[in-house]
Amino acid sequence: MENFQSYYAEIIKNTVLMKYLSIALYVIVFIAAAKIATGAIKRAFERLIEKTDDPEAKKNFTTTRMVVTYVVNVVFSALLLLLILSKLGVDIRPLLATAGLLSVAIGFAAKSFVEDLANGLPILLEGQIRVGDVVEVKGIVGTVERINLKRTVLRSIDGTLHFIRNSMIDTISNRSYDYSVAMFDISVPYNADAAHVIELLKELGTQLAQNSSVSDLLVGPLEVLGLDKFEENAMVIKCIIKTVPTKQWAVKRAFNLMIKEKFDELGISLHHPQVMMNRENT
Repeated sequence: MENFQSYYAEIIKNTVLMKYLSIALYVIVFIAAAKIATGAIKRAFERLIEKTDDPEAKKNFTTTRMVVTYVVNVVFSALLLLLILSKLGVDIRPLLATAGLLSVAIGFAAKSFVEDLANGLPILLEGQIRVGDVVEVKGIVGTVERINLKRTVLRSIDGTLHFIRNSMIDTISNRSYDYSVAMFDISVPYNADAAHVIELLKELGTQLAQNSSVSDLLVGPLEVLGLDKFEENAMVIKCIIKTVPTKQWAVKRAFNLMIKEKFDELGISLHHPQVMMNRENT
């Protein structure tokens, strides 16, 4: 009798061991399959990216790759969970039969998740933002590093990484869609010859277009819009220039340096605000 009990216990032990070993095997196989699938997706999109010279198309391909990879990982995870439950002896059919009640419970528990998906889908399908775009969302300005159906990840200029739920996004300001714009407000004192300064800026714009370090970053010529406004101690002349997406700051720095060097050479002063300090006698 004791031998039979020992034999029976050994069978149960082996059965349980085999069950957990098979679960471990399922996990390994599914992880490997997911890795292979996402790797194939990555290589396929990398080939598409290499074949195009359009930076906007590259952004679209990169964003689509991230979303497809995310969906594939979710599908594999869901299938793996169902297999593990089945292997543990959980009958999935009653769960499916009571899907109506279950969906209500999940609806309350995962309301924010569903809202994220519902809001994230049109953002992605309409291409409102892509990986690499510089955008402003909820008052945060940064470069899009990652985006999926659930959240958008921005990195601001100081290196801070912002994780924003898609359901929280109501307005997106994309600063690098198709092209960017570098804007210049050139303040000069009232005793300066405004017409002469405008002509000088146009000449500098021509030189900027011939500057090999930034010429490839320009989409169009410098536009001198003219005398834009009068401030308390200065006149403001406004200029704009279209640039390759996200390159407006590099162009702006280069043109600012050209303006400063040329104005210094010609003795034209650039106005700067004066700070008045009052010191009380003690």
